[in-house]
Amino acid sequence: MIAKLYQQSISFVKDRRNIVLLFAAQILTSSMSIIIGKVISLYVKPEIFGQYSLFLVGVNLISALLIYPAIQSFNYSLQHDSSSVVVPFYFSLFAGIHLTLLPIMLMLVAIGGIDLGIGLLLVCLSLTQALSGLVINYLNINALHVKYVITQSILSISHLLLLLAAIGLDFISSWILLLVLGLTHLFAIIYGGGQIVYNEKVKVYFDKGFLYSKQLIKLGWDYSRPLILLAIFTWTVNYSDRWLIKVFLSEEEVGLYHAGYGLGSKFFLVFVAPFLMYIRPIVFSLKKNNRPAKDSLTTIRKYLSFYILLGIIILTVIHYCNDWIGHLFLSAIYEAGFPVIFITAMGYLALTSLQFMELVFYAYGTTQYALYHYIIGAGINITSNLLLIPRFGFIGSAYATVLSFGIQFLVVLFFYLKLINRKVDT
Repeated sequence: MIAKLYQQSISFVKDRRNIVLLFAAQILTSSMSIIIGKVISLYVKPEIFGQYSLFLVGVNLISALLIYPAIQSFNYSLQHDSSSVVVPFYFSLFAGIHLTLLPIMLMLVAIGGIDLGIGLLLVCLSLTQALSGLVINYLNINALHVKYVITQSILSISHLLLLLAAIGLDFISSWILLLVLGLTHLFAIIYGGGQIVYNEKVKVYFDKGFLYSKQLIKLGWDYSRPLILLAIFTWTVNYSDRWLIKVFLSEEEVGLYHAGYGLGSKFFLVFVAPFLMYIRPIVFSLKKNNRPAKDSLTTIRKYLSFYILLGIIILTVIHYCNDWIGHLFLSAIYEAGFPVIFITAMGYLALTSLQFMELVFYAYGTTQYALYHYIIGAGINITSNLLLIPRFGFIGSAYATVLSFGIQFLVVLFFYLKLINRKVDT
């Protein structure tokens, strides 16, 4: 098995300059992300960071239910219709979604469930995240690697600069952290959106798809319908642990957990990004050219093998240097959360590995497979958290992450093999 992994790794190393560019850019953005984490650990108290984390859980719930399915549908629609129709349609769709959220937010304010300023800020943050996600996915799907890299760099660099400005002015609170994040997405929209207009020769904004497209509505609804249910279980797997920690423990421990979790997950979220960026256009082009799903096996096997091999090396380093990594990238006030770093990293090696195969599900419209593995993962995650948090504290939640992600990887592998062995592809 090691020999096979080595052969796949050699094949990967021979690959082209675009992935080198993506890796170099990822080094820059990951460096910014690590510095941001360090700055937060030095100047933001765990209770403030915990409150900020819980607000993000709410924003990510909106994203999971409404935005993520639409973005996946956007990627799929680009393979079936002109981008001059698809792009403006989805921009107007996202604007409409958030307009409908405003009355709901005002109702929550009226019943005292949330502060008006925070509520409006959360809606605006959700909108900017959605539109920047749309821009980034367009650039990636169309293999506009340089423009994609610049947009991602704008996100990370502006985030750091705005955070430092807030600290320098002594404006540190959970809502300021949310405002900083929203502004970074706005800057990415301005640049990336300008690149889309240029790439589409401006005509995109005058096409019939700007406000309404019956064909896109039907295509998008048919494709994303399973993803809406999937979103609930995805959110449960990825974010419900923060709420459960608050229920059983406190906001301060949410902050300690989130700091360790964020650092542990970052190693592989950063590491996997160039791989997925590079192979996504390859996989989607197979479907666009009516190639069977089994044709993806060579690409998936080559890159996934190399990724897992390097992932094992990274995990080994994290294991032996865990406390040193914690002190280097966080600070002493978050030391109680250091054990979460390595535990979370193990889980995220499994989660990011399954995303290679999951790309094929999205490209070939078999989104039900993604739904199935997240239903299983959500059930395991919730049950494990309820059992482990009372006994082990927030460390128990990290163990629940490893268990659920590990089982999800096996489930995805099963469905991927089932898909590529089908006689007829959808």
